[in-house]
Amino acid sequence: MITNIDENFGRLEKVLEDLELDENTILIFCSDNGSQFGVSEDYSLGWNKGFRGRKADKLEAGHRVPFFIRWPGGRLEGGRDISDLTSHVDLLPTLAGLCNLTLPANFEGDGIDFSNRLLDQGEKLQDRTVFIHHRQDYRHPKPVEGSCIMKGNWRLLDGESLYDINTDPLQKHNIAGSHPEVVRQLLEENKEFITETVQKKPYKELAYKEIGSAHQRRTLLTIQHAIGEDGPIWKQEEIAAGLKNKNASHPIATLKKGKYKISCRRWPLECPGTIQGIPELNPKNLFEYKPISPEKVSISLFGKSFEKDISPDDSEIVFEVELEEGESILQANFIEGNEEYGVYYTYIELMNQ
Repeated sequence: MITNIDENFGRLEKVLEDLELDENTILIFCSDNGSQFGVSEDYSLGWNKGFRGRKADKLEAGHRVPFFIRWPGGRLEGGRDISDLTSHVDLLPTLAGLCNLTLPANFEGDGIDFSNRLLDQGEKLQDRTVFIHHRQDYRHPKPVEGSCIMKGNWRLLDGESLYDINTDPLQKHNIAGSHPEVVRQLLEENKEFITETVQKKPYKELAYKEIGSAHQRRTLLTIQHAIGEDGPIWKQEEIAAGLKNKNASHPIATLKKGKYKISCRRWPLECPGTIQGIPELNPKNLFEYKPISPEKVSISLFGKSFEKDISPDDSEIVFEVELEEGESILQANFIEGNEEYGVYYTYIELMNQ
């Protein structure tokens, strides 16, 4: 993966040079979380910059990421390290600051503009508090449990374990007992943050997939994005192997009243095969396809339920349903005996647009 990223970043730089855009392009390299398998359990192999933790951990290496930025034409060159506490929410206001852009008056962001710090024109950023609340699904974050509250070098985990990552980067020594005033301050700031956050509409909203849009004729819903209490399916090889999953719910928002075609499939349109069989082609021979044996497909949405049998030659089961405007949860299940599990690919399109 490192070789792949290195090669493709080189290709990107070559294109920028060929187009004579390299001097006036803001180029950023970063990741979205700490390493997942880049370091062994005992930390004897791999590199986490001397911190402890993996992807999704509240520990420092679970969320600290590399961030390299370069803009030669904008006097932003490499060679300097900045240790101030910053966050992903700072990126938009900082880019606006670098480009001398004014954000809209109604912009409600949580980030700060640290462009002057990047340009070496500003002093060290004032201590600010950054909050991590772990929940990557449809359920609300818990106010304290699963949280990491950061301020300067302080890290407060789950509201009870306090670490100074300067003196204890591996976060092995909980010093909450000797710094109760820091714990109280961070918890109070977290309480204020949660109180404000829960008032905002996105906090209570599901991520609805819009259907019936004039900008997109067909909407694809996959098992990877279905919600539910079962463990997630993320990898394409898991789908190829027929791994079954109870997650079968998709929040949808119908933008236009009309008749919709809902197609339930085992395999995607670009690599077709029968529901009870496997695709004829195996692009790049990356996966081992395995068949499943569902006998029926069921869907439900807006208080309506539908069910159809599956024949051996069926590559999809199609439902044509009249829908009103509004929001609902689409349930799409394969039925195999007494077992139900999520449909792998569901395509929805408005028929009469």
